[in-house]
Amino acid sequence: MSGGLLGQCGLGIWPSQYVTLSALIVAVTMAEMQTQAVMLEHETAGNGVGELHVQLFDSRDRMRRAIMAWLACWGLALVSVPIIFAHWVLVPGFLIAGPFAAYRYYHMSAVPKKISGICPSCGQVLMLSMETSDQLPMWRYCSSCNESLHIKAGMAGQE
Repeated sequence: MSGGLLGQCGLGIWPSQYVTLSALIVAVTMAEMQTQAVMLEHETAGNGVGELHVQLFDSRDRMRRAIMAWLACWGLALVSVPIIFAHWVLVPGFLIAGPFAAYRYYHMSAVPKKISGICPSCGQVLMLSMETSDQLPMWRYCSSCNESLHIKAGMAGQE
């Protein structure tokens, strides 16, 4: 027998089979990451270049995230039933919030994750985390020198 069921699932002895299984898992569970060029502007030090890392979701990922948000809200409604007095507000609130959360997650096709680059003021590596609702242009502070940076979409010279 060559590997049996474990070998067919990619859990056999050979490393290539491990890579095949891990690639399959990543392909199924991970949304696509995309980078876009951004311009980091400082008032006195000039401009720098950075990258905006964005996670893209296809329709299947968006549907899965929407269902999970809906189920999470309804699960919280179920968990809040035994809380005395608070359940009069929490249960209806979570039941109503479920469809709204699902709608919001379904229509969210791209989520900004982080901005990386070199600070034009101090020259240190810059890694800024982003919130889901953040949009460019925006102002942020360098974590090394605490100088304010104006972050814009696109490269220098593209106005």
